[in-house]
Amino acid sequence: MSEKMIIESSAVGKTTRSVRLDPELDDQLLLVCKTLGVNPNAYLRQVVGEAINRHLSQYRIEQGVINSVNEQMQRMIDLMAAQEKNSDQ
Repeated sequence: MSEKMIIESSAVGKTTRSVRLDPELDDQLLLVCKTLGVNPNAYLRQVVGEAINRHLSQYRIEQGVINSVNEQMQRMIDLMAAQEKNSDQ
């Protein structure tokens, strides 16, 4: 009974996703999992997690560049506005 409670409590807050694989890809997945000694769910979660982290890192880098460019552009606009204001006086 305690095992069932552990399983249920570990599932709390998780989202279920389903994936359809071609038979050939599924056979390859099973072979890789057997070779590594893991089950398909654990393998897929690991691979998906790695891919998400890789893409998320790239996204964060891109956002940092965008934010930096936007800050520089805003500074330039502010300087130009200040120069225009000074030249009008």
